[in-house]
Amino acid sequence: SDMHDIFTSFFSSDEDLDHFINTRLHETCPCDEGMRNSMMQSLVAAFLVCLCGKNDARYDRARQVLEKQQHSAPEGDMARFFLRGADLVFHEISQAAETDESCAKLLQETARHAREPGKGSSDVFLNRVSSFFFPQGSFWPDHVAGARNRLRRKRTVVIDELNKAPLADIGHEVIFTGNVLLTVPAHDTDIATLDLDDALKRQLADVRKEEQRYWFDHPVQIGTPPESNEVIYGLWALHEAVGIERVRGNVREGSRVPCVLSVSVTHEGLKQISRDYLKEEFKKQGPMEDLDMYAFTEDDTRDLVSDVLMPLAREYGMNADDLYGVFGVDGEYGRHYSFLKAVAALWQVFIDNRVKATFKIDLDQVFPQETLIAETGRSAFEHLMTPLWGARGRDIGGRAVFLGMLAGGLVNESDIGQGLFTPDVTFPDAGLAREDLIFASRIRQALSTEAEMMTRYEAQGLYDGVRTCLQRFHVTGGTTGILVEALRKYRPFTPALMGRAEDQAYILSVLFDEKEQGLLRYAHGSGLVMRHDKEAFAGEAIAAAKTGKLIGDYIRILLFSEYARSLPWDLKDITEEINPFTGAFVSLVPCTVVLLRFALSCASRFMTGSVEEAESFLKMGTRRISDTMRFLYEGNERLSRAVARERKAWHVFYDILDRAGEGLAGGNDAVIAAGSRARAIIDRCRIVS
Repeated sequence: SDMHDIFTSFFSSDEDLDHFINTRLHETCPCDEGMRNSMMQSLVAAFLVCLCGKNDARYDRARQVLEKQQHSAPEGDMARFFLRGADLVFHEISQAAETDESCAKLLQETARHAREPGKGSSDVFLNRVSSFFFPQGSFWPDHVAGARNRLRRKRTVVIDELNKAPLADIGHEVIFTGNVLLTVPAHDTDIATLDLDDALKRQLADVRKEEQRYWFDHPVQIGTPPESNEVIYGLWALHEAVGIERVRGNVREGSRVPCVLSVSVTHEGLKQISRDYLKEEFKKQGPMEDLDMYAFTEDDTRDLVSDVLMPLAREYGMNADDLYGVFGVDGEYGRHYSFLKAVAALWQVFIDNRVKATFKIDLDQVFPQETLIAETGRSAFEHLMTPLWGARGRDIGGRAVFLGMLAGGLVNESDIGQGLFTPDVTFPDAGLAREDLIFASRIRQALSTEAEMMTRYEAQGLYDGVRTCLQRFHVTGGTTGILVEALRKYRPFTPALMGRAEDQAYILSVLFDEKEQGLLRYAHGSGLVMRHDKEAFAGEAIAAAKTGKLIGDYIRILLFSEYARSLPWDLKDITEEINPFTGAFVSLVPCTVVLLRFALSCASRFMTGSVEEAESFLKMGTRRISDTMRFLYEGNERLSRAVARERKAWHVFYDILDRAGEGLAGGNDAVIAAGSRARAIIDRCRIVS
């Protein structure tokens, strides 16, 4: 009854949405080509009515529409998805109300308000609806100053000891890493016209016929012109940034900065041609004398496991079979993200023992050296030399923390003229759409961006970067680093199935894992800001990946909510620690939030006439959300078991490296042989030297 009153009032309070539901519910028999999308719209409308429950006069009709279509093609998958989704929503909300007293109270209060005459469309009612589905969103932009100050106090670290041996020789001590995301050309692209080798074009034509396996934010379409290719763009910018560091005396003459790239692909067949493609593209550019670049495909990482790590595991009596599942670059974002961190530990043992850290950049981001030096007095590498990276201190609760990780910030290319410390995410300046009332992460992201990423250390301010500093939880995929010391002692990782926000998930694996040094945390790098240029040159790729990215955001809620529940700590403690932004994706009713957002977003696209986009969105979303829900909810703690298996595999990985380091020091023949094999595999991955 409560759910009926809430959903009915919520939907009817929007005249356009109410009209869409009532009209499309009865248009199930398209009579001409112009009505070809009618059935899809009817399925969306029927699902929304089903959420109103059996008390709704339209319920039987809505259920009939879904049940009638569940065995037809091509709408059958969608009908079954919505039928199961309606049942999931009822079960999930009922369970949440039974197990959480505050949830039950809010549900009753919201329903009571919906029943009052004239109150169903009021702002108070809509705010209550928003608070129920997205309680983390109760903060609104008119309270920015107070919320920002409270968050900064919460993130305060009092320094006990700065790093006595901070990074000093960045060219040898840091491995820069980045992820190369490749996909096939768009279907309307004539492959024959691309500026590629003929053999490569023939292979590419075959690969384009394959079914896509993975989705990324804005992957590079093979054949993209160099001026729009973010791989070329980002690495050329890094090369130029290193040139400035060399002039400033931060890179030794004759040395090259190592840069490790993971090559992740959307289609299986691209694995075989990706490195040849990259080599061909780099040959077209001018030489990058300041970088020593390596590109790792899935085949390369498998060879490192089979030829280097597995023999050593057998030597030490360890079971390392699960390493194949965690140490690699293909798949969802989480897999290559963990690789790009862990590779520094392997590099330190087998390639160069001077390596102390890895620092990841996204290839659509650049170091704006002139602005950095002008506004902060330090270049990019000089920011990495901060003694805060590796410092020890205590947080606001008195807990010991080890700042073994470092996090910077971002400024949009279009905003940098206003200053380096211009937030790249701002508060919304207009009313929220219906689906945003269900989940409005941008508000929390904007708060976290202002309070954490944009904080400047001042000599006389709250933080001076010497006695006090800020710790970070909200980080970006690039502009983050970790010391090898922290890697080998804490062994953090992102679960391989994480397809979005892999950067936010990384610290969760060790959130309350207190070692002798304390809790592992990110030091905020004040002034360590990269310029985000994706809108300036990769607009076409971003547009092509828009639908996949949005659906990935929905799936993120499902994964984060379940992942947080799989961790060995209290859920409320976890969310309190990672709020306001990362914690927003840990929902009490994740299926409800995702399904409701998805259906409202589909309806919005249909209502505004974006029919083709709506159809694509509905088809892709049905498939991907269904796959995720099947994995999460149709087994016996499947995600929990997967995470436990991955955690064990990463411990084996670092145990092998610990033993190998000892073996090399002692002249162990097996380890020396493994090291030779590792160097041979890595050497073949070199693309520019």
